[in-house]
Amino acid sequence: MICSNCKEEKDISQFNKAKNTKTGYQSWCRICKNKKENEWYHSSEEHRKKRKIQTLERIRENKRKIINYFGGACKDCKQEYHPSVYDLHHRNPEEKDNNFKSMLHWSWSKIEKEIEKCDLLCSNCHRIRHNADNY
Repeated sequence: MICSNCKEEKDISQFNKAKNTKTGYQSWCRICKNKKENEWYHSSEEHRKKRKIQTLERIRENKRKIINYFGGACKDCKQEYHPSVYDLHHRNPEEKDNNFKSMLHWSWSKIEKEIEKCDLLCSNCHRIRHNADNY
């Protein structure tokens, strides 16, 4: 097979598989593809940093919205804390979404559906709820 980038004929094993092509393989050999991806990765460092900042800002904003949704205080002790102190406690653990840990990355409408099943608790109250029967 001939690489469409370097124009060299190479063994088929030097090409990655691709289901959506006629041949079933990518048109660039692995060496050319890796070289191009490496160039792109290093040339887009500023873009990656910008996206990381945007993602962190979106996560912080979603956390603030969740806290405000519940009135800004722990349901059990009624105290207000720094946002990092709050946990969401599912009233019925069986209704918990399997991807709950990545919730801060979700859209607000999806977050809202999940938090309707929860209580906002400070870390201490959350631990007490989970361990109340053990003491």
